[in-house]
Amino acid sequence: MIRTIIDILFIGILAISGFLYLVLIIEYTLNLRLLLKKGEVLPDDNTVTISVIIAARNEENNIKIILNDLVKQNYPIDKFEIIIIDDSSDDDTYNIVYDFINDNGSHAFQLIKTEEKKNFGKKNALTQGIALAKGELIVQTDADCSVGPEWLSTIVNNFNQTKPKMMFGLVAYQNDKTIFEKLQHLEFLSLIASGAAAAYTKPILCNGANLIYERKAYQEVNALGIDEIYASGDDVFLLLRLKKHFGNENIKVITDIKAIVYTQAKETLKEFIHQRIRWASKSKGYKDWDIIKVTLIVFTFNIGLLLTLILSIFLNSLFSLFLIFFILKIIIDIPILYIICKHIQRRDLLKYYILLQIVYLPYLCFTATAGFTSKYSWKGRNITN
Repeated sequence: MIRTIIDILFIGILAISGFLYLVLIIEYTLNLRLLLKKGEVLPDDNTVTISVIIAARNEENNIKIILNDLVKQNYPIDKFEIIIIDDSSDDDTYNIVYDFINDNGSHAFQLIKTEEKKNFGKKNALTQGIALAKGELIVQTDADCSVGPEWLSTIVNNFNQTKPKMMFGLVAYQNDKTIFEKLQHLEFLSLIASGAAAAYTKPILCNGANLIYERKAYQEVNALGIDEIYASGDDVFLLLRLKKHFGNENIKVITDIKAIVYTQAKETLKEFIHQRIRWASKSKGYKDWDIIKVTLIVFTFNIGLLLTLILSIFLNSLFSLFLIFFILKIIIDIPILYIICKHIQRRDLLKYYILLQIVYLPYLCFTATAGFTSKYSWKGRNITN
């Protein structure tokens, strides 16, 4: 009798959450297809002024790559400035940037250094940098990234179409040599694809490595200040605030591959777990129903699958139930991943798809839970939200 009740309970949980998950992923898959069908935006006049903002902490081994990419942009040199904020680095980041600026005097650079204090972190660094910005558009990226020479011009071409308050572009990995890094890349692309697809109707996700917004819009919504208790989330919190103030239609996504920003996968499992816990930790501050709804659907379905698998050790009848819904999940998830991998010309990653699905259940459930309860370290700082 008890086994029958448990079977019925889990069938109900997986059936309801699985149906909602199916509807969500189908919607996102169709949205992404529609976005990518729009094609390339034709060049427009390059008169928009830009402030590129980079908050850097302990990036002595990486930051020269993005700096070199920025001085090679095909955008008019008198129309953009580059503001680097050294976020209390304890390595040689500041000196490397300082020397680079001296060697590239034809570009408009600003370099500031924050002091270590209670209100530390990337948000504090970004706030100080944006306060110095003069551009109409703030273009935000990270110190461990790289971009193509048409990054800024492609951003402006897209901005000129509808003049939204915020845009964000695609982000991909560039150093995925090991199987571990390839799995990271594939999982990361699922987030990027979902964020882009959601932005077609109800934006909920973006990535601060490729984030663009109007400076006046930023000032109007008081930007990051209210969410300063969360060390992470400068990107998503800003998106949600702009969305609430200006409406969904003022958040756009740039799918042009010339606007992709490339970042780096984590080399160790420890670094990866801490990064994902950091990302999950900001979810405690979400008050937007669209993102709460999606989070609940995804988490409920996946935790339901994991619990069904664990309990099948004691109740053999549950294993068949797990297998049915796990196979359905594999079928549901593949189209959107195929679309994004094809778009960025990385279909080779799909050979790791089944392996990713196997490790994804425990990984997602652990990091989502740990984001609410655990401390994490980030670039030498131990953080508790």
